[in-house]
Amino acid sequence: MGNVDEDYFARRRAFAALGHLEEARQAFSVAVQAEPNPYSFQQRAKTLLRLGRYEEALQDYDFILAEMPGNADANHDKGWTLFRMQRYEEALVQYEKAADLDPWNSGYSSDRARVARLVEERQ
Repeated sequence: MGNVDEDYFARRRAFAALGHLEEARQAFSVAVQAEPNPYSFQQRAKTLLRLGRYEEALQDYDFILAEMPGNADANHDKGWTLFRMQRYEEALVQYEKAADLDPWNSGYSSDRARVARLVEERQ
């Protein structure tokens, strides 16, 4: 993780795990400012998603995927964010990318299939 203190990073993850999401978001935002790397952005994006701050989460996922387009987890989580926003066709694209990048992840494949059925039913 470079220059970011690992103990401090563990505390930020603990905030999120304990449900102190706003504190976690603030701490991850400090990390993003101190060391703007995809990992820091991904942790903040996951927290923003849990807070229901979807537009902000999307911005972080866009940064992550610009730096690491092959990040299956970020593609999947961006898909989940879009799904929560009822942007199903866009969500499907992200789920397809995640499943293609990590075909062994059954969660990615099942989410892709579920959203594909939903998109088909809505047409």
